[in-house]
Amino acid sequence: MRDIEAWVQQEVIDENYSKFSFSPLIKGMGTSIGNAMRRVLLSSIPGMRITSVKIDGVLHEFSTIEHIREDVLDILCNLKSLVFALNGDTVYDDHKYVVELAFKGKGKVCADSFKVPSNIRLLNPDQFLFEAAETVSIAMTCEVNSGVGYLPSALAVKDEAVSPDVIYLDASFSPVVRVNHEVLNIRVGKDLGYEKLVLDVWTNGGMSPEFVVKEGAKILCDQISLFAKMDEKPPVNESLVNADEIANDAASALETMNIDDLGLNVRALNCLKRGGVSTVRQLLDMGNSDLSRIKNLGEKSIVEINEKLKEFDVKIPG
Repeated sequence: MRDIEAWVQQEVIDENYSKFSFSPLIKGMGTSIGNAMRRVLLSSIPGMRITSVKIDGVLHEFSTIEHIREDVLDILCNLKSLVFALNGDTVYDDHKYVVELAFKGKGKVCADSFKVPSNIRLLNPDQFLFEAAETVSIAMTCEVNSGVGYLPSALAVKDEAVSPDVIYLDASFSPVVRVNHEVLNIRVGKDLGYEKLVLDVWTNGGMSPEFVVKEGAKILCDQISLFAKMDEKPPVNESLVNADEIANDAASALETMNIDDLGLNVRALNCLKRGGVSTVRQLLDMGNSDLSRIKNLGEKSIVEINEKLKEFDVKIPG
């Protein structure tokens, strides 16, 4: 095999979407690297989300608030859509940040009404929260945390003392919204045994596509480099964890995941909710034929649902 230097080219489509080309790669490596990078980018890049909220006078998510058009469940869904990011170059912070909202008046309220600490920034201040039909006074306090992957509210509760007036939210931390990859056959001189990997990366604005690709590559390299250290002795205090336990925990987290966290478009999401589907577990218990019987849920929406589930390595049977 010839010693040929590989290169990376970035094409910036917009602020949150870039196309990366890696070449030349040895035949067969495009798919291997593409799949690995896609999984790492979707699952292992840290982000920031609201993990709990306290709304004055509200004890649980099934409550309603007088003169507020949205019920508490709708407000919580809107809060889960808020995207935060740390200022500066820091990608992860164990500190728990608090954002507060105090509203008195009438009309629509958006996320820009929150008072946000100087250490972090809110990336979608135009996100709608609720609408007051009459003059009301409402206050809420939200906790914002850094995290990786998906954190079900049930696991968040286990990590701290439960307060009766605090509502815990499912959190999908990843700043990476979508990743596609394509492998192309290329020629280097007269040699046809090479490939080009094209990686399309979309983010939510919390981090740039360039930054997350660099971070993903670092994570992947750190893990793979362990194979080059097979002659080194493992730490004496190393303990083994049952792989089945890890798989069960991951499966349990996915099954309790709310469909709001799949990133579906509004039409598909509303159709599923009207059809009585609220969790990923309910989706996995259905077949594609069952989905097609949900009112107004078209074939295009069913394809989108299957594509989103594929990102989590699961699929709807049938």
